[in-house]
Amino acid sequence: MESGKNKAQFSIQQMGDRYTLSINGIFYDINAITYCILSCIKNGDSYEKIAQTIGEEFDITTTAEEVHQIIDKNISPLFLKEHSLNRNKTSAFWFKKEILTYSQYKNLIKPIKFLFTPTLFWVLILPLLIFNITVLFKLNNPAVEFQHCETSLLSSGLTYLSLFFIMIFHELGHAASSLKFGVKSKSIGFGFYSIFPVFFADVTAIWSLSKEKRMIVNLAGIFIQGILGVILFIAYYNSLELYPNSMATQTLYTIFVANSLTMLVNLFPFFKFDGYWCYSDFFNLSNLGRQSRNLLKYVAKTYLRLPIYLAEKERKQLKTRSIPLIIYTLAKSITNLLLLYLIYILITRIIRSASSFSIQNIDFSLCGISENIYNILIAYIFIRVIVKFTLRIVKTVKTYISI
Repeated sequence: MESGKNKAQFSIQQMGDRYTLSINGIFYDINAITYCILSCIKNGDSYEKIAQTIGEEFDITTTAEEVHQIIDKNISPLFLKEHSLNRNKTSAFWFKKEILTYSQYKNLIKPIKFLFTPTLFWVLILPLLIFNITVLFKLNNPAVEFQHCETSLLSSGLTYLSLFFIMIFHELGHAASSLKFGVKSKSIGFGFYSIFPVFFADVTAIWSLSKEKRMIVNLAGIFIQGILGVILFIAYYNSLELYPNSMATQTLYTIFVANSLTMLVNLFPFFKFDGYWCYSDFFNLSNLGRQSRNLLKYVAKTYLRLPIYLAEKERKQLKTRSIPLIIYTLAKSITNLLLLYLIYILITRIIRSASSFSIQNIDFSLCGISENIYNILIAYIFIRVIVKFTLRIVKTVKTYISI
């Protein structure tokens, strides 16, 4: 299994009646015969030996030539695909950087593995979610007025710094839960997914686990944030009682709100956040995003008679009557339209601000400079996303519109 001079790294695993194949970190469900063939390949067996093994284990008569054809037609193509996100120029991830390796955080996650014992986890997860979301919408903003802009900047800086560590704890939750079930996460990193700055834990190997265990790993980060939310609320409530008009009170309130909002965002299933993987696993919809896009193509081609190209193999694999997939596709389409409208509003605001820009109006105070840097950063991110999605649209048009 080679491509050029680079050998594809693969592993196989059996969990009950489920078999998985991992190629350079990308996971596939395979059948028992494919698992058998790959096991033999790992052992260095000849085609004759593989045919003999298949006959012994499955009572199927086959020849070395037939085994060769099966490998060339069904198995080798998987190893020829691109398996690196960094090679995909139109990926929604346009920046990824590893910041922590497993060896650097393994001692932090081992003491909290017990939190992800299934019984304890399922008993606590819902109350934690309800508490944090309820308090988020009912908690009154102390609305402390800072006398100096520098104080406001300090409060904002502390909030962003705290949010950084909160998201690290979120990813450590994913890593600890996967370790609980015997799967080591490779690393924790930071990147930009579409317009969102995100942290991520490389726990792709959990596809070899059962559905319940995968769901626990998917929700583990939100679970940790739920616990942090309770701690933050207690700290905020005590500060409000003792120092109602202090910077500490306002900062704790802002951190709590930021923590709760990121919990909600991570439950959002229309981007590849935690909610996406939960929906995918719960309804057994592998490659959910691709299936959703293919369903739209199928509807456009079949019912609207548009010249959309949909590969026959993908059409056969598409679950056109899956109610969860139909609901997901409809809701995602509406969400995408709303996001496009939001992006349009933000772009027009940026253009309007740029048109009224004057060197004489620049505020050279610390707060003014900070605000300008923030606006420039937002403008850069949106321009980067527009370029990225333009490339994706061009690629889609070239690939899927038949002429």
